[in-house]
Amino acid sequence: MTSTSRRAAAVAAAALAVIATITTLLAQSTPGVISGPVGPSPYDVIRGWHKPFSAPGFTFGGNSGVFAESPNRIFVAQRGEFRLPDPVPPAFAGFAGSIGINVLSATAGRVWQNCLYTLDADGRVKERWTQWDSLCEGSSGPGPHRLRISPYDPEHRVWVVNETFSTIYVFSNDGSKLLKTLGEKNVQGKDGTHFGKPQDVAFLPDGRILIADGLDNHRVMILDASMNYLGEFGGFGKGPGQFSGVHAIAVGPEGRIFALDRSGERINVFKTTADPAKVDFVEAFTGFSLPLDVIVNDDSLWVTDLNPLRFTKLDFHGNHLYTWMVPKDLPDGYLEVHTFTVDSSGMLYGGDNQYGRTQKFVPKPGADPKLLIRPPWSARTVARAPDGHPDLQGMWTNYDPTPFERLGPGEQFPREQAVSTADWLVQDSPVSARRPSMVVDPPNGRVPLKPEAIEARKATFAQPSDSLERYGPWERCITRGVPASMMPSAYNNGHQIVQAPGYVVLHSEMIHEARVIPLDGRPHPGPDVRSWNGDSRGRWEGDTLVIDTTNFNGKGWIATHAAAGWIRGIPQSQACHVIERLTRVNANTIQYEATIEDPNVYTRPWTVAFPLNRDEPYRIYEYACHEGNHALENMLRLGSGQNQR
Repeated sequence: MTSTSRRAAAVAAAALAVIATITTLLAQSTPGVISGPVGPSPYDVIRGWHKPFSAPGFTFGGNSGVFAESPNRIFVAQRGEFRLPDPVPPAFAGFAGSIGINVLSATAGRVWQNCLYTLDADGRVKERWTQWDSLCEGSSGPGPHRLRISPYDPEHRVWVVNETFSTIYVFSNDGSKLLKTLGEKNVQGKDGTHFGKPQDVAFLPDGRILIADGLDNHRVMILDASMNYLGEFGGFGKGPGQFSGVHAIAVGPEGRIFALDRSGERINVFKTTADPAKVDFVEAFTGFSLPLDVIVNDDSLWVTDLNPLRFTKLDFHGNHLYTWMVPKDLPDGYLEVHTFTVDSSGMLYGGDNQYGRTQKFVPKPGADPKLLIRPPWSARTVARAPDGHPDLQGMWTNYDPTPFERLGPGEQFPREQAVSTADWLVQDSPVSARRPSMVVDPPNGRVPLKPEAIEARKATFAQPSDSLERYGPWERCITRGVPASMMPSAYNNGHQIVQAPGYVVLHSEMIHEARVIPLDGRPHPGPDVRSWNGDSRGRWEGDTLVIDTTNFNGKGWIATHAAAGWIRGIPQSQACHVIERLTRVNANTIQYEATIEDPNVYTRPWTVAFPLNRDEPYRIYEYACHEGNHALENMLRLGSGQNQR
């Protein structure tokens, strides 16, 4: 047999082992009942996002716990690494599943190293908590199962559940300290201080902690904020509120608790009571095969199920609202979405416990927001103004190292050099995590320009330097424009938001512009009324402020600042239509999005998105643009002198 044949035979044998493992796991359950609408995934997978970092001869193990603390810090708890065969098959694509190996069943190749680490927004490793690998060593079973951080914990402590050792570890956020160990290593028990293969942890707004305990004890334990035992609920069985393995748990509005009964093929729903040690059973949502993980939003919940492999959205009465199937086919498929998490910008991450990797999902262009999974519900996610709408008020900045457009192959700058707003940062202001691009739609991160718009830009900058028309409205102290006034610039990125009955005011530091936007439903004026910044009308869609702007005068630029790079100078026609969306995603972040439609300039609508970061110490001072604008006068004078020569 040739070496090529031997490699092919080895890969085929490994593939058979994968199939056998899947068959065994699926045999534990009957196929789930798919009811309600079924449709395509609203996400695109970023292929190859999870970048390998293991030493030669090793690769990722089962990614059992994934948690997005922020868009640029994604925690991964993995079941050790996997030792690759020697020689490594040529089909290897950075994860064991690419060569037909199932890391869940191929335990002989498991090595307890790199069990905890973090990734940045591009899937590159940031931190490796190898100092805690010893907590996994010697495990005869899968080891780490979940990783969570409480949204109510100001210290952002990291909780890691170790199924095999029946222990739960609580780390400082930077990983430098092991603050607490719950349970006793390799000692199972049913009392208030021991566990039986714990699976998950969740946090109530009042500080209480829920422990999904688990595969052997079939209960949920209630601890107080000091981690002392208060009570428990559940128990083994198929009756109301009982479990055949509690695999995941999450909390939602109005005291709801959702606990996944894995082998019971259902979700048990409970509600808190006035007694902190007790909960009431409400109902069970049936029709699942092997439910794996859950995220609860304001009015719904999302669950991953194994057979068939899928994401399903349910309302709080158990009605299936939408299902999208998860393919097993590589290079983008899954064998098991064991865990999933969503960051504050709406990116979805799913950990595969069998192929051995984590993948990042981005919403497809034009995806229905109702089909997207939002970050987990938190009782303090959204502060409210007196009118009941989210409180957006305060001082916000957007210093951001992200390129406006996505870099192409071999590019250091998109199209041409642009500045990074973070490079100009002189204040002690927050800096947003770097992302592939501020342009999020189209998916390639490039503004879909018409050839005529490109030629118009070229004509503008081809004019002599002593021509006033060569310079944009910002340089001429007219305006930065809409939505350009909100886009990160090289400096002066302060934005103050004020809310009053029936109005919202967006006050931008650059050129001291204040947009007073009515919220009373009044229509736009007729087409004869036009201005540089158009006419803006606001409304609330749920917890998102939507601002609709039309009636531009067609004299401006869509981007006036150097940080926009090549897009600076692209004209804005009278047909321009801008829809802005501001969503308060947590105490310190507003997600800003603007969709621009202008059929005279672009081949299709496009969207730019970035965070606004709370920056209360920041102050906006007078921006005396005309009074101090000697630069334009000097540029015109210099240009005139050069032309005379």
